[in-house]
Amino acid sequence: MEDELGESIEFQALNDDSQSTSQVRNFFRVPLNNPGKYVVVIKNFPYPLLDIANGGVGFEVSYEPGFTPGDILETCLLDLGGQVFEGLRAEVVHLSPLSDTTWKCGIHWVDLADNVVREMTAIVQNFRKELFTDSRTSLDQDLELKR
Repeated sequence: MEDELGESIEFQALNDDSQSTSQVRNFFRVPLNNPGKYVVVIKNFPYPLLDIANGGVGFEVSYEPGFTPGDILETCLLDLGGQVFEGLRAEVVHLSPLSDTTWKCGIHWVDLADNVVREMTAIVQNFRKELFTDSRTSLDQDLELKR
């Protein structure tokens, strides 16, 4: 494809087996705005959650965590403000830099029992509903102030 300056750009299709397809997120992550209230405990260390989805969670790590993408984490505990899930298995999906000293880690749950999936889905739906209700209330208030 060439523009009016005579410069061109070419697009190349990605192979179906490319690495980029493995990083496609299939879940909407809901940000959590209450640091410390919601945590995942991995190897007996609590990590405050940044966000949650039906399939997993994201959290901040401020030091070398001792796990890397692809690792399977056994016996994780998820505390969602009193609703506790124990004995969870998770796969580390990514460790991405947030700053010079912190990383965001994303994990997804593996081998969940059907009843746990239902319970987690209901909780995530509630977080999502709160997020959009809060956003809507905020938007309504902003519009009211501008009148």
